[in-house]
Amino acid sequence: MAGKKITKKVVKKVKTVRKTAGRAKKVVAKPAEVHIDFPREGDVVPNKGHYAVRIGAKHGNKVEITFDNKSWHRCRESVGYFWYDWSPKKSAKVTLIARAKNGTNVSKRSVGRKVTVAK
Repeated sequence: MAGKKITKKVVKKVKTVRKTAGRAKKVVAKPAEVHIDFPREGDVVPNKGHYAVRIGAKHGNKVEITFDNKSWHRCRESVGYFWYDWSPKKSAKVTLIARAKNGTNVSKRSVGRKVTVAK
């Protein structure tokens, strides 16, 4: 391509703006207060050994996790995340749900995360 000059187009992201009483207001989606980072949807978790489930939530909350809506297990906090040390024994399809509680009885739940436990 001798003689042709290649130029790059720079595209700026445009934020959605809504007019409210003459002032522009940014519309920002609020992130969920609690979510499961790992394992991801559809992941295969080994049924032998240890797997650390990583949960993102606001600092200072009490975070718990359940497997197939059975009993709730307390998670530990470390390096900005909450963790649950999971050692599954049986092969099965499992749904994980996390919840975060603040000082009151109010809690927020994550979306269910379906994973497979296998060899």
